Amino acid sequence: MARIEMDDLTRTYLQGIARADFLGAPWKWLVGPLVQLQTVGFLPPEFRAELGLPWTARHQRIFDGMMKAWVAVDRRLPGPIRRFPFNLYLWDTRLRVRSGRSIV
Repeated sequence: MARIEMDDLTRTYLQGIARADFLGAPWKWLVGPLVQLQTVGFLPPEFRAELGLPWTARHQRIFDGMMKAWVAVDRRLPGPIRRFPFNLYLWDTRLRVRSGRSIV
């Protein structure tokens, strides 16, 4: 971890992923801050620092609260909803294999 380095191009690209730039307006403005908090919260401190993304005790408290809330909700969801979209991807992959179509 101590040897993590990235150039400006990579840093900018990864910051865009963390900010959910791929969502586009208006979703980026609506859920982007939550996506960024979740994404950055799961990163080791060394990655956060190399990306130039701030992380404070307040960020950590909000992230911890968000994860506790998500666990409480997730435990109450029916299995198929809890496993979505992975169950959909698995179904599609199996269908493609059976029909001889490309997986990619």
